[in-house]
Amino acid sequence: MAHPMMIALVVVLFLQERLAEGADAPFSTPAAIIQSLSLLFGITLVAALRLDGARRHLDRTGKTGAILTADRVLNLAPMLIVVAHCLNVLVFHWLEAVRDLTGDLIFVDEALVTLPPLLAIVAVWFMYYPIERRVRQALLMRHLDRSLPVPPTVTRWQYVVLQVRHQFLLTLLPLALIVLWVEIVHTYIEPYVLGAAALGVQFAGVVTVFLIAPVLIRYAWDTVPLGQGELRHRLRKLCKSHRAGVQEILVWRTHGGMINGAVMGLIAPLRYVLLTDGLIESMSDRHIEAVMAHEIGHIRRKHLPTLVGLLMICVSIVAFVLGLATQYIYFSSTWWWIVTPEFLREILRRPEFDIYGAQVDVALTAASLIVGLVLFGYISRRFERQADTFAVQHLSRVDPHEVAAAPVGPKSSEGLLGDPSKTDRGSPVPASDDAGPGRQAATPPAEPVVTMAAAEAMAGALEAVARLNHIQPARRSWRHGSIRWRQRYLRSIVGKPLDKLPIDRLVLRYQIVAIIGVVLVLTVVVYDLCTNPEFRLW
Repeated sequence: MAHPMMIALVVVLFLQERLAEGADAPFSTPAAIIQSLSLLFGITLVAALRLDGARRHLDRTGKTGAILTADRVLNLAPMLIVVAHCLNVLVFHWLEAVRDLTGDLIFVDEALVTLPPLLAIVAVWFMYYPIERRVRQALLMRHLDRSLPVPPTVTRWQYVVLQVRHQFLLTLLPLALIVLWVEIVHTYIEPYVLGAAALGVQFAGVVTVFLIAPVLIRYAWDTVPLGQGELRHRLRKLCKSHRAGVQEILVWRTHGGMINGAVMGLIAPLRYVLLTDGLIESMSDRHIEAVMAHEIGHIRRKHLPTLVGLLMICVSIVAFVLGLATQYIYFSSTWWWIVTPEFLREILRRPEFDIYGAQVDVALTAASLIVGLVLFGYISRRFERQADTFAVQHLSRVDPHEVAAAPVGPKSSEGLLGDPSKTDRGSPVPASDDAGPGRQAATPPAEPVVTMAAAEAMAGALEAVARLNHIQPARRSWRHGSIRWRQRYLRSIVGKPLDKLPIDRLVLRYQIVAIIGVVLVLTVVVYDLCTNPEFRLW
């Protein structure tokens, strides 16, 4: 949930700008500053005390309940901090208070307004570190017993910096550039360029930020190219076999604190696949390639552009429907309007209750974003399912007879694209002509199907990710779904035709809807610009 929270920190500033047009702040500047900072300080202080209490309870009793309490605080405190930030901006007019002190400088006032909640979240991470350190120490013997690599010990500041880089920068870095560009266009370009041209310049800048964001994040995070060797050769071969354009395969250095893979980038020259150091060190080559196939599935199935298109459609439809509903409620001869006393009707007809007023605009925008986030979670979980399916399809085609799942532990010498004449233990697979008397060699089915071994290989990779990340398999995830949910699905498609799986048909329908919807939305936008006298190219 870190990324939606970072988005909320920035979006609320735009909402307040719309609300504050022509309105006077209800609080004086000192009062707004004191109220805003006091609320953030109070939440941070309570979270710090709870974390310190959990640490002392863990030291005294050694019970894991203290760790669960600390984890709940770690998850809840940032949410409360973001909610408090929204209240500060919308209710206490924190943005206007800062501008009274600094002036409406380009990007400076927005950065100063966003800084206190970010510092509050950093303080929560700072206080959580002792719990993290004790958990790592407790897992040391388990890693040694299982012959797993021992992750390096990180200091408190290394832990905090790691969280800042990975939790903040992925979202805030592109958003900060967008805010900076919008303010530059508004200040230096709009006064000299008419209507649609200025809007086009602004849009071009936003698109450029999205395109170059992977390059910026590559250097903002601690990443290095995957070193030369058998693993890199195998993963590159995997990309080539599926025609997945990837600029580089990167090792995402997290000091062993994360087991994960990711892909970022809309176009091949600016697209990267990231595998964390903990994943490479702790998982077998077979499971690494299963994770890599999952990431390639996101590329080949065009998940990112489809998701962007669906979100655009959803936000547009919700805003349109709610706008019509608002107009219907206030200005139609419905039972609600008929029974409303005349003096209330006069009040509702005032400009401040106009359906195009700032308050209603902000409410529609907020409702659209909320529905968009709900849709994002639902669609994202289906895309994760299809990426898992893509990995299983790949594994089933590599060797339809035997793709065994490797256990979590030391790396196996053969990968999924390795020598198919060897099993996991390295012993030769009996050839078909050595099947023995009375036995017939296995014949592949007329139509390729999902094999049990392929499904178990991907399910095993998911299990390894959960176990090494210390995540309960049944724990739900807003974006990915629970590990158990994904594993049950993988086992349910065993024996089904590879090219006729329901999830592929479902996502194809989503993509068709996305294409048609984006065309319609852009048509409406262009028509509105052409018929609006405020937006002219001349």
